[in-house]
Formats: sequence, structure tokens, C-alpha cells
Amino acid sequence: MIAKALTLAGCLIAAAALALAGEARAQGEFYAGKRLTVIVGVDAGGTIDTLARTFAAQLRKHIPGNPTIVVQNMPGAGSTIASNHVYERAAPDGLTILYNSWDPLAQALGDQLLRARYDQFEYLGGTGDIRVNYARTDTVPGGIKAPRDIVKAENVILGALNRTDISGLLPKLALQVLGIKHRMVVGYRGGQDVFLAMQRGEVQFHSTSISTFRGRNAAFVKSGDGVGIAYLVPVDRDGSYEKSRYVTEMPAFPDLYKEVHGKLPSGPDWDALNWLTNQTGEMTYVGFAPRGTPAAALAALRMGFEGASHDPEFVDDAIKRNGVPFTFVNVPRGVTNAANICTRGSLHRGMSHDGPSSSERAHARQESHSAGQGSAGRARRPARQCGPATNRRVPSRRDESSRGAVVECRRSSSSTSSCPRH
Repeated sequence: MIAKALTLAGCLIAAAALALAGEARAQGEFYAGKRLTVIVGVDAGGTIDTLARTFAAQLRKHIPGNPTIVVQNMPGAGSTIASNHVYERAAPDGLTILYNSWDPLAQALGDQLLRARYDQFEYLGGTGDIRVNYARTDTVPGGIKAPRDIVKAENVILGALNRTDISGLLPKLALQVLGIKHRMVVGYRGGQDVFLAMQRGEVQFHSTSISTFRGRNAAFVKSGDGVGIAYLVPVDRDGSYEKSRYVTEMPAFPDLYKEVHGKLPSGPDWDALNWLTNQTGEMTYVGFAPRGTPAAALAALRMGFEGASHDPEFVDDAIKRNGVPFTFVNVPRGVTNAANICTRGSLHRGMSHDGPSSSERAHARQESHSAGQGSAGRARRPARQCGPATNRRVPSRRDESSRGAVVECRRSSSSTSSCPRH
């Protein structure tokens, strides 16, 4: 009897091994000898473009079959042209994917330029990075000697791709919270374009990643023309927040505010900034494939994203260049983030703070990075008017005044089935 049981167990193990081998072989055969195009929504030289090209070298090693990878720039409309292209026109054949900035607010506000819906893509993997605000030192007469001097500025000019681009909206909200008058100039083709405008003196304030600040912007800062103002951290409901041990050249934004005002920030503008920091702090850049991508391709791509993100060479290079590693957002977490964007919400001057707590973020970083199987082959569905984060809907509009209306998404215990559809 024992012998029969052992024989049966051996057969089951062998069958499982054969199945896994067959799956790996299918993934390898899918990409063997093929070319994978990675669409990026900004001009060459920007943060996301530089990261995509660095990441692509590692990605090729970790996708079974080792396809040739080509990064294609498709700038315009605040990077929404690239997102719309992959969503609407790219063939779901596994040979074209998107690697772009995570812009949940454009979808939450119902921005008509963004026709793509994040939850209608096949999520591949995400990258987290620390966002920093920086300025020209001559923004203040006599020069900015310390970050707190930024409050002496008047009519600060900041540059952005569009009005929902995080590299423009985050600094805009930060200036609003600090009570600094400002004007936003939109229409730039990427972060590199904004940085060039800042070097020319056309723009005075901007936001970028800590990796770009220490890389592309290093000479600008070292020359004395630029200075870091603050890096952004999510603040929990009890007022606690986790400072980065990797960033020492500027204060965390709550610390800057306390230095200026003697207390933690509050009010609708702060709620908006904190909400957006929660949304983009964990997941800054994302990889997507068109819905309907073959299961074998999807599994291989997800395996590649996870493997490349944890590749020691990639991690060591990030620490060497930037002094801080990138974080990886796995499939379960990324799919949840995409599903939780409300596409229509109650408009308000602030956003409720319903992001994860510091303990929840720490737990998320420790989650298993399983690739998952996804939903290949399903037809695109009409986008939900509101996601799991809300059960309220009003027509979308924007207040583009100096204060700027933003969407408020309040969590509800109501069933998400009550959310109306298009």
C-alpha cells in the first residue's frame, strides 16, 4: 500500500514538473527570435525614458526567449498619446507594450485626452520612486539659501506636460499648501523638456524623481543654479510619516512645512497633495500590455518585469547612480491600484486621504511577487464610472484657476455593483 502511494506521489510530482517545464518552454518559444517594442510617452532623455532604456537591458535577460527590445518614444498630450495608442491601436500579440508614468488623476478627473483605462490593460509590473520638488535658486531675490526660503517667492512659474501630469501637479499642490502664488505652464513634451526650460530660466519650479535629480540634474544643482526644496512622503491619518533614509539633501515636505508654519499641514489642498502622493509614491511608473495579449506572452512578460526589477545588477546600478533602489509593485498590488481609480467623482478642492498606511505600505513591499495569470483573451469592457473607491458620481469638469479643483473619492462600504456604467 505504501509502495503504491509512493508511486502515485512520484507520478504526480513528475506530472507537475512536466507541466511547469511545458509552460516555461511555451513562454520561451513565444519570444524566441522576436522583437518587443516598448512604447514610452515622452521625448528621449526624460526620467521615464532613461529608466525604460536601463530597465530594457535587464528585461531582455529575464523574459524567456530573450527577445530583442526596442524602446520607441511617442510623446505628446502629456504622454496620453502613447497610452491611447497601446490601448486602442496596438495589436494584442505580445510584441508591443507600454511603459509610462502612472497618472491616476487623469482617469479620475475624466480627462478626455486619456481614452485609455488602466483597469482595461493587462498589468505587467510597476516601479516606485521618490518624488522631489526643486527650484531655481534665483526664484527668490538674493537666492534660495535654504529650502524654507521658497516661501519668500512670488508668482512662481512651474512647468508641466498637462494639468494632471504628476511632475506638474505635485509641485503645484505643494506651492498651494505653502501659500505661494504661482502660475503653471503646460504643453511640454516630457520632463527633459521642462528641465531645459528651467535651465533657460523660463520655468522656476518642477518635480522629478530622486534618481533624475541626482543624475540628470546633478550639474545644475552643483553649479548653484538649482536646489532641492523637499521630497514627498505620504502622511497617515494620525499624522505619522516615514522619512527616507536615502534622501539627506532636502527635508521631507511635512518637515519643511513644520519649519515654516510650526505645525503639520492641513486643509483641502493638503488633502489633495497627500492623496496624490499616496497614489503615485508607491507606483510611479507602470508596464501594461493590451487586453487580449496571449497568456504565454503575458506570463513571460510578468516574469521578465519581476526578474528585471530584482536583478542584482539593476538594483546595484540604481543604488550606485541614485543612492536609492527602485521598488517593485507586483501584479496583485498593481491590479488593485488600477481597479481602485474612480473615473468620475465628487469634485472638491481637496482629495480625501484614503491611501494605505505606512504599515500597509511596508506589508505591500513584503508581499509575494507572484506573476499571476491575468485575463488574456477577454474583450474590453466599458469603463466603470466609478471604481471600488467611490459610489458617487457627478459630471467631470476642471477648475483651472490658481487653486485648482481636484477629484474627491470617498471610500464606501456600499457594494461596487452600485457604480453606474458608461
